[in-house]
Amino acid sequence: MAREERKGSPVDQLRAIPADLAGVVVLTALAAASTVVPVLSDSVLRALIVLPLVLILPGYAFVAALFPERDEADGAGIDLVERLALSIGLSIALVGFVGLAIGVSPLRLALGPILVGLCGTTIVCVVIAFERRRALPIERRYSLPWRPWIADARAVLFEPEDRTDIVLNVALALALVFALGAIGYGLASPQQGERFTEFYLLTETDDGEYVAEGYPQEFVAGEGQSLVIAIENHEHETVEYTVVVQLERVQDDRSTVTDREELDRFSRTLEDGESERIDHEVAPTTVGEDLRLVYLLYTEEPPEEPTRENAYRDLHVWIEVQEQ
Repeated sequence: MAREERKGSPVDQLRAIPADLAGVVVLTALAAASTVVPVLSDSVLRALIVLPLVLILPGYAFVAALFPERDEADGAGIDLVERLALSIGLSIALVGFVGLAIGVSPLRLALGPILVGLCGTTIVCVVIAFERRRALPIERRYSLPWRPWIADARAVLFEPEDRTDIVLNVALALALVFALGAIGYGLASPQQGERFTEFYLLTETDDGEYVAEGYPQEFVAGEGQSLVIAIENHEHETVEYTVVVQLERVQDDRSTVTDREELDRFSRTLEDGESERIDHEVAPTTVGEDLRLVYLLYTEEPPEEPTRENAYRDLHVWIEVQEQ
């Protein structure tokens, strides 16, 4: 019988694919497309399309491969409720397994490899499930009773017994649409974490490593020494940063600035999550002890008089500058 079913036109072979397995393939393809097609990847629909790939599709395909038979009295198969319960649990387990496999592989644990792993696992299980079902007699193959479901839903929605049923059906449909919309909005518009920028001062060791220590503290006027500024953007958007380097002379209490010398100024544009180390040379000309070398970070155009009070972030080290 299996050999006879292999014959026929491609259309006939396509119609032979069970509806539930065909639906899994279509939803898996949509989930993959939603991450690369601009129209979908930038819309609210992306979360709704990808969610089934994480919660049910891999597990459903896996269960379909394990149990190709109908639910029968002799216990040869499992019913729909059992299939769905197993599908959800196995989907979560398969997502974890795919993530673990990618983590121990040379690939980077990112959206692309995870998506390929989940889609590949799902499609392989669908192919196995299809072949196992086709090997069984038609009367023993599992199939979703979707035609009776459609008939029952049509009767409930369009053929109610009285007006009360009509009101309840409409209210139920509206509540379902509202719930799905709320879930989709919550998934597609997650709360962003705290916005911040990491800003720190580094030095380079003889081994080429960067450390947050060992800063030069003794300078000779007009002679430069190298320092490294590190900026890391966690603002959830692209930011154009400006760094102003100053040397400040302060009073004994170190709270009042009596003189400022601007040593350098530079700008960098970083995307969200991007970081950059900036090597630069500091060559002060102001001579004295207990001078404050200050780095002021701005996310907008710096004011005419940059100070620690109007900067977004600031760093400083105490240095001494001697005459030549």
